[in-house]
Amino acid sequence: MKKLFYVVVALVVLISAAAALLFNAPSAQDAVAKRVATAFLGQKPESVDGLRVIVCGSASPLGGGLERAQACIAVVTAEHFFLFDVGARSPQRRTPTRSASRSPES
Repeated sequence: MKKLFYVVVALVVLISAAAALLFNAPSAQDAVAKRVATAFLGQKPESVDGLRVIVCGSASPLGGGLERAQACIAVVTAEHFFLFDVGARSPQRRTPTRSASRSPES
């Protein structure tokens, strides 16, 4: 029984070490990122059914850093995109979230 325990522990240690080496190697990271990206890019975009409400800025009204946008609420429908209560830096914050496929100008 002890021998089986030592074999299992040795296998777990070897698998963990191999995983750590692979995930810390840039070539392995590139391969994983490429595989994930192709999996996501192959999917159809979600259709907007009804209303979708997104909080796109949630900073404190007292400030709290330049990287955080002030309060902002986005409402998305199939044909429209509305921004409510737009504070400072909210339009810049909306861009990375890719919250809608249409720009607010169109």
